[in-house]
Amino acid sequence: MARDTDLLSDLNTFATKLGSYNLPTNDPKHIPQAAYLGWYSEAVRAQCDPVDGTTDGIVADPEACTIDYTKFRCGNPGVPSNACFTDPQIQTAKNIYSDYRDNATGAFLNYGLSKSSEMQWSVLLGGDSPSDFGIVDSNMGMRSERHLTLNGRRWF
Repeated sequence: MARDTDLLSDLNTFATKLGSYNLPTNDPKHIPQAAYLGWYSEAVRAQCDPVDGTTDGIVADPEACTIDYTKFRCGNPGVPSNACFTDPQIQTAKNIYSDYRDNATGAFLNYGLSKSSEMQWSVLLGGDSPSDFGIVDSNMGMRSERHLTLNGRRWF
């Protein structure tokens, strides 16, 4: 049985990994908070809601949904420039949904976020700036990992 500190350790590492997908904010891969809380969340719901056989505004089976990113890839015909993602931003979204695996061994570590979770992404991604929940910040370094996992010790 895992100790509570092991679970905390795993969750904070997962939060940091998720946040790293969307940082730094000046990187071409960055998805602005206004996009994932706005048009992107709506686009995912529009694609994933009918998968369960009922279009009712509820994504009941997010795992069965396959997002068609061509419908909002910048430069594609009919895609508005104010509601589109570049290829690096599409990869960021795919990374957020994909399972978190150990880079060296490929071992499963945690499930990715589910499709239709976009309205909660700011909790883990830190919005348009790094947050105190596991992500690097300029005041304290790796705040959660340093203080909760390593008991305040610096690891770098």
